Amino acid sequence: GCLVTSGADAGAADGGLGSERSRCNVATHSCVQCVVDDHCPAGTRCTGSVCVPGCDAARACPTGLTCCSGGCVDTTRNPASCGACGTACTAPNAEPGCVAGVCAVARCTAPFGDCDGMAANGCEVDTLTSTSHCGGCGVACPARAHASNACAMGACTFTCDAGFADCDGDAANGCEVELAVTTSHCGACGTACSATNGVAGCAAGACTVASCDTGFGDCDGMAANGCEVNTRSSAAHCGRCGGACPAPANGAAVCTAGVCTLGACSEGFADCNAMDADGCEVT
Repeated sequence: GCLVTSGADAGAADGGLGSERSRCNVATHSCVQCVVDDHCPAGTRCTGSVCVPGCDAARACPTGLTCCSGGCVDTTRNPASCGACGTACTAPNAEPGCVAGVCAVARCTAPFGDCDGMAANGCEVDTLTSTSHCGGCGVACPARAHASNACAMGACTFTCDAGFADCDGDAANGCEVELAVTTSHCGACGTACSATNGVAGCAAGACTVASCDTGFGDCDGMAANGCEVNTRSSAAHCGRCGGACPAPANGAAVCTAGVCTLGACSEGFADCNAMDADGCEVT
């Protein structure tokens, strides 16, 4: 124990307790760490004979710290008192921070990002869905031909405009095919058009015959069988579709090199004047 404060104040090992308890509580004759606040270092107060963190108007904080609500605070770094006591920082979708007494974003909450660098709006971008910051700040989804961009789960995607398709599977050229007019992908990817004895076409997403080879005609209007008629030999379409050869008297009409002529005479008749116009005129 101890009797007076002076001996303990001098650092004497009064009572065998050493200098850690260098104050004497004369009321209890016990050696303690402190009796009054002035016995404690700056930024602490004497509570229950022990120095604990605390401050007030009469008990200042160490240099560089500010007394806020009874505690010593570094207002240059504390987000609860940033720049001044009670100035709390907030940051949507983030953990707030304080840098040199100014509110900042300490850490974003995934998947959000602080892409504009402004602490006031926190981490303002959802990097899972933003086409300007897809998967990370500054990662913009590139424009694709005949398509609209999208960002799904942090990866760039695109949707083709109506009537267009990505038939080669290459994202770099977007939706490169116009299905309404492309003969190799007519109406759908991989649907190729062809035309027998002619050139195939594609109109409004359906296969057509664009043109026929010389001497052939698409006389039934069906793209599936192409140019099905040989107009150089068809008596029904001689020289052109619908150009039927008239039936000669007592004989058969034929088409030769696209011109109607008299063919074989019926039995018992003959073409004696060699004129196709009157057919087989002699019996």
